[in-house]
Amino acid sequence: MLPNCLELVRIITRDFPHVTLDTVTNGLMWNGEWEDAFLSQGSCVNFSLNAIDPSLYSRIMQFSRQAEVIANIDRMVRRKRQIGSKVVLRASTVVLRDTIDALPRFIEWSGQHG
Repeated sequence: MLPNCLELVRIITRDFPHVTLDTVTNGLMWNGEWEDAFLSQGSCVNFSLNAIDPSLYSRIMQFSRQAEVIANIDRMVRRKRQIGSKVVLRASTVVLRDTIDALPRFIEWSGQHG
């Protein structure tokens, strides 16, 4: 979520209420206006989490802030349920030699986190 894209999202949600928003995000900056826009006008948000195991996540991601990303995802799920938003939330992972054995745990985690 690039800061300069936020102005585009503001224009879309203000002037084009029939347009739906889709995105893929690493979830690091997922809060505030981004969250509000997609809860109200989003079609799908895919959180690219990459790994559930914290040590594996930190090896894959340059800036390891997994706990923050998970907190952002959990908050989005909670708010979606509270307001009855129709936005579809997804989580994805990368399939690497190091992550292939972790896929069952990733699927289990996804189910537990809504």
